[in-house]
Amino acid sequence: METLARIGSMSVAQRIATVLWLSFLMAGIATGCFFSVIDPFELQYCVDFPEMSRTGAYSIGFFLFWLLTASSSLLSAFFIYPTKESKPSDSQNT
Repeated sequence: METLARIGSMSVAQRIATVLWLSFLMAGIATGCFFSVIDPFELQYCVDFPEMSRTGAYSIGFFLFWLLTASSSLLSAFFIYPTKESKPSDSQNT
């Protein structure tokens, strides 16, 4: 419980930086796993993209994996650690 209390006291900027850093690491791992199985030049037969180098395909793949993992992590953090509840207003007490 102490860990959750410390996480709840983190600023929004710290939460976002944490999510982006961890999703960056996971995107690197996902890119390595994906492109160790699939050659980027084989993808040219499946999709209609202009000519691209392997490095360009790796870069686009990395950023797509990063976007996927970051959005998933941000949504998880948003739903697990909601904002603090506001005090009830005077109109609700009557």
